[in-house]
Amino acid sequence: ARQIVNHGHITVNGKRVNIPSYQIKVNDVVAIKENKKDLAMFKELKDVKVVMPKWLEFDANKLTGKINALPQRDDIDLSIQEHLIVELYSK
Repeated sequence: ARQIVNHGHITVNGKRVNIPSYQIKVNDVVAIKENKKDLAMFKELKDVKVVMPKWLEFDANKLTGKINALPQRDDIDLSIQEHLIVELYSK
């Protein structure tokens, strides 16, 4: 994913982005550049059925995604113990 962004295949709100750590905001639209949609790796995405979290929206035909809201802790289904992460990085 970082390499795809580095190579400039991604746009945010219609503007090319080549920084993998770019911070997106609520209501931002992330898309594949129009002239890159014919690449084999992106054509395969149109056939993939993905269950999206409620805070994301994805249109497989247009190869666009929208950030409807920032994720809340309750939206994450993984068993994560945040205090262990804080302990690790506080050393």
